[in-house]
Amino acid sequence: ELGYPFVFDSPFGIAGPKGMDPEVVQKLHDAFKKALAEQSVIDMMAKYDMVPRYLDPAGYRQAVDDVINSERAALEKIGLAKKD
Repeated sequence: ELGYPFVFDSPFGIAGPKGMDPEVVQKLHDAFKKALAEQSVIDMMAKYDMVPRYLDPAGYRQAVDDVINSERAALEKIGLAKKD
């Protein structure tokens, strides 16, 4: 909107510790997927101009990795990235 060549969204999700029991991951996934489909949740999100974007666990992990890489590249481009 201000002419800067960057687009950032604000995705949200949950994460657990590495090696988390797959059954627990699946149970949490199923509960959040069900909640995301409830009309009250859809209405609340619309009230705040939020668009539901469902991702399964692997898709969310990839999305997080993509955001990290994109933001790192943006910070490097403008000279704000921490040097190794």
